[in-house]
Amino acid sequence: MKKQKIRFYAALLCSSMVFSLVSTPVSAAETGHLTNPPTSTEGPGSPESASGNEAAAALNGLYTALPIANGVKEVATAEELAAALADSSISRITLKGDVEISSTLTVNRTVTLDLNGNVLKMTGGFSVIKVESGGNLTIADSTPNKEHKFNPNYTDMWGCGLWKLDKDTGTEIVSGGVITGGGGNFAHSDGGGVLVNVGGKLTMTGGSIVGCSAGGLGGGVHLAYDSSIGKSSTFTMTGGSIIGCAAKNGGGVSVSPGCTFTMGSGSEIRNCNAQSGGGGVDISALWNSNIIGYFIMNGGTIRTCTGLYGGGVYNSGSFIMLSGTIKDSISTAPQYASSGGVWNDNQFTMTGGTIGDPGNPNDASSVYNTSTQRVTLTISDNAKIYTDVTNVGILNADGGKITGTMTNDTNEYGSGTITGSEGAAGSTEFHGKVTNTGTIRKGTFKNEVINESSGTINGGTFTGAITNNDGTVLDGDFSGATLNGMLVITFDPDNGDQSITKKVNWSKDGAALTAPYPVPTKEGHSLEGWYYDNNGTETKWNFDTDTVKCTMTLKAKWTKNTTPIIPGNNTNNIVEQYKTDDSSSGEQTDREVPSPVVKNTTSYMTYTVQAGDTLWAIARKYNCSVTEIVAANSDRIKNPNRIHAGWQLKIPKSGAPVSGSTPDAVLPENKKSGIYIVRQGDTLWKIARKYNCSVAEIISLNRELIRNPALIYSGWELKVPQN
Repeated sequence: MKKQKIRFYAALLCSSMVFSLVSTPVSAAETGHLTNPPTSTEGPGSPESASGNEAAAALNGLYTALPIANGVKEVATAEELAAALADSSISRITLKGDVEISSTLTVNRTVTLDLNGNVLKMTGGFSVIKVESGGNLTIADSTPNKEHKFNPNYTDMWGCGLWKLDKDTGTEIVSGGVITGGGGNFAHSDGGGVLVNVGGKLTMTGGSIVGCSAGGLGGGVHLAYDSSIGKSSTFTMTGGSIIGCAAKNGGGVSVSPGCTFTMGSGSEIRNCNAQSGGGGVDISALWNSNIIGYFIMNGGTIRTCTGLYGGGVYNSGSFIMLSGTIKDSISTAPQYASSGGVWNDNQFTMTGGTIGDPGNPNDASSVYNTSTQRVTLTISDNAKIYTDVTNVGILNADGGKITGTMTNDTNEYGSGTITGSEGAAGSTEFHGKVTNTGTIRKGTFKNEVINESSGTINGGTFTGAITNNDGTVLDGDFSGATLNGMLVITFDPDNGDQSITKKVNWSKDGAALTAPYPVPTKEGHSLEGWYYDNNGTETKWNFDTDTVKCTMTLKAKWTKNTTPIIPGNNTNNIVEQYKTDDSSSGEQTDREVPSPVVKNTTSYMTYTVQAGDTLWAIARKYNCSVTEIVAANSDRIKNPNRIHAGWQLKIPKSGAPVSGSTPDAVLPENKKSGIYIVRQGDTLWKIARKYNCSVAEIISLNRELIRNPALIYSGWELKVPQN
């Protein structure tokens, strides 16, 4: 009996020693250890059964019956881990060693899982962990230096790169605790490493999720949303890593509509791959609604990730980048190479952080801003993009800088606009070459700018060389720039005819402009001048003094004739357009009337009007008058200033006078002629009124100069009748 008591006490003593070695040191009262041995004389069994195995069994039973110390539990098996997760009295679970599981672990309460430098491996092909509604899981790692080997040369079901645990021949080293082997949930194949269901929360302060995959969303982590109940999930990553994971969308993390993923300093997503969008992070939105996913990057790094759209990040929700780095990421398709870093299809606000590696000129982490009017990329404050940027949406250039090549593009879906947020005082500096086929309204452009034919510059400050390839230039500060190319000037005749364009050299001093020739006509009207919009004021263009410094449109302004031409074959009506009013006060003024020269006509010939012809030129060619041609073709010619190529006109030959015709006037012998120098804005009508004569008289004196009565030029010296 004494031997039995001694054996029992020894076992009890050993149990106390073992527990103290494997547990967090606490007081005896906290652990429930006995301070005085039992005094019973009864042992655990008869002397025959008191073997070592029985003693060990008794010790084991005593150990498992002990209470949990401070809510902390160490586990070494899958069964112990599952039981600890189900025990609400346990707030922190620590892995004692590597653990393999074949079914998904479920978390529906607040608990911390400390990987403690060990490996938690899924062998069954499902999500490793599932956080349900009300669950709040924190993944931590208290032994971050323990190394594990992985082979990076595997692929998932989509052919994307996937890492596998390989303790013997692995070439990639991951330090600290690891969650690996997950393959997504059974229903949707989402969330290979951790699936955070609606109402669930995940926080990651340490450890790594490595080599997990999903056939759907989120190789590393997927945040789920239920639109029927409006519940979402959250993920906050302040430390740890997601490495070598793969999925169709969101190789590292997939953020559903309504969900939020926050990434902080000390965290990393790398070597993750997506068959479609977002090798690192995929942010989605509910179609045709305001329910969108949110990714807030407040530090950390996304690097060496790949995806068809957005190797680093694919965003159709809201991406807010306050700090952190995205670099060394690529698009897997050449046609989407401009989205290696970020593909933005909604709202991307960048106030800090960097995209691209300033030390690597070949970094392909480019930014692509897609082509709808909801798509906005806003860059401000201390944000820096070192890679190429393509914009087909709206880019608010409110600050920061872009050093890569900038393409402000236009495609079949939209046109890029570089502008600014309302009230934003800052301006983005563009240090790389800029090619514009969209619209530029704001920005500081320090390098070469090419404005293509479909491009418009309507603001901004330019200090490099600018080449305008027949594009539109409306406004901007070009005082520090070198200007090249041509400006296209449009003349709108406002008479139903097609507009006329002219090109002039683009220069800081401006270029002289000449009026269109032939001068456009409008039935029953006289051309008063060409006008342009001068900051909201209609201003007449002065062809003698004004110069062109930007693209502009000049519009013809017409004055209605006081003696309109009445259609018909009465040649007296037709002659009225070349005759001035004989009175300025309403009383008839006596003066000499030119004597007519009559041309006899016996027959007609036929002439086909050619491009560029006028009745005046035709009349001179065939030695007849304009009025004779008009009278012979009164059924066709309604306005002698407008004829069309292809018309067949009857031309009088010499002989008897045409009935009803009024021949050209000539100056009577008793009148002398003086000289008048034509000024800007003059017309033959105004000059005839000034000298109290008819337009026909002035024309007859200046046949060698006047080819078209509607077209005279300033500086001409005209002979005018004098009494």
